[in-house]
Amino acid sequence: MKHNPKLMKKFKSKHDTIVEIENRATQEVFKYLKSPKVNKESRTDISIVQRYYRERHRRYQNNSNSNEIQEELFIKAFQFEYNYVQNQLTENKLTRELASALYEQISNDELIYMQNDEIYD
Repeated sequence: MKHNPKLMKKFKSKHDTIVEIENRATQEVFKYLKSPKVNKESRTDISIVQRYYRERHRRYQNNSNSNEIQEELFIKAFQFEYNYVQNQLTENKLTRELASALYEQISNDELIYMQNDEIYD
């Protein structure tokens, strides 16, 4: 595409269209989640959907370079979370049960992130 300006322009046009559709869809999802139709008792489910759409929206807005930087930061953040739990456990500031639950949550968050990341590759 670098050597074909016409193709690059066509790609940019299609990309801009997709970004606009993404913007509108994301706005509608968030509007719906705030509506009375949604059971507010399901805060965890609502939060998961919101997180998914925020991440998806962010990826459509960014270029590939900023997405790579973001991915590196997420990986480092997960590692810091694991290290923090390990340190707290070592210092007997957490019970094994709580540490296990935290490890599981971090692992689940990491898995969700990786699955969402694959969507955009």
